Amino acid sequence: MKNTTKKLFAMLLAGTLAVSMIACAGSDDTAEGTTTVATTTKTPAVTKDPNASSNQKAVSDYKVESVKKKTVAAGTPIEDVIAGLPAELAVTIPGEATGESESLYSTDFSSADTFATEWTACDNDGVLSLDGGKFATTGKSNKVKAYVTDPEWAKAGTEEYANYVVSATVRGTAEEAPTNNFGIIFRASNVTATGADSYDGMYVGIGDSTGQICVGKAYEGKWTSIKNIDVEYAANTDYVLTVVVFNDSFAVLLDGEKLYEGEVDENMVNGTVGLRTYEQLFECSEFSVRTLGAEDYNNFEDGYVEVKTLPVTWTCSDYDPNKTGTYGFFGTITEGFPEGKQAQVKVTVSVRAAS
Repeated sequence: MKNTTKKLFAMLLAGTLAVSMIACAGSDDTAEGTTTVATTTKTPAVTKDPNASSNQKAVSDYKVESVKKKTVAAGTPIEDVIAGLPAELAVTIPGEATGESESLYSTDFSSADTFATEWTACDNDGVLSLDGGKFATTGKSNKVKAYVTDPEWAKAGTEEYANYVVSATVRGTAEEAPTNNFGIIFRASNVTATGADSYDGMYVGIGDSTGQICVGKAYEGKWTSIKNIDVEYAANTDYVLTVVVFNDSFAVLLDGEKLYEGEVDENMVNGTVGLRTYEQLFECSEFSVRTLGAEDYNNFEDGYVEVKTLPVTWTCSDYDPNKTGTYGFFGTITEGFPEGKQAQVKVTVSVRAAS
């Protein structure tokens, strides 16, 4: 009986100690030998004010010329901010195309004298040939470029778009698969023979070892690849490569089939056309430039559009010249549109403390 009582007492004592230890483990007591449980307080999320001009969006029925961000010093009156923004902006408005295409320029390269008069050749390596009535390269070079010299339709020296359709019948004359490409430059200026990318302009070429249409651009000596499009390529085969360029868009066609539509670099509003190769043997037998006819606009997703430069009114609902931060200034255009339609663009203006 005594042993049973001792065992019962021991079990009760062990249970009491266990409960005590559990209580200590969850305790906030920081005495030696105890465990402290840390708590984390989350930082409240910052809620954007939907009414702040910086968080509002422009509401527009038409595409409007973009305006770069602007920074002003604290204390600048709103009138001065607005005075630094454009008074007019270009607006793109859908329309209906009419008219037929008209020739601007064409050549079959049959006369070297005519070529010398009408074209400027960049050929430091001396591989360009006009024998047999074809523009051709007799050796590999990455510096060969040639362009139609200062045509009026290139709109050089103006702020007008140079819109045209340029086509070239080209073929690769090397039996092996091309490692690079040859093709058309357009909206081109500052063309020299110093390097492969020594021009400011857009480019569309055919070739490459995988059989591709290469779309890219060169600006201030730097090349930028835009798109490569898979096609089937065969050496010594004529291909008609065509570029339709209209305002800020262009479309690429091969043998009459549209393969690509893209945007022209904003620095290339106008410029001439020509031919270029990158270390490829090729020839061009026909080259032409014409105006866009009504059917050419079908190559663009938006079809025919008109670009009008219209006066703009600038407002900002919460501008405070003495409060640093970011504000949204909205340019609104209502003239020249059907009733109820408008064009609007937003420009971000940052107010910074004077240094």
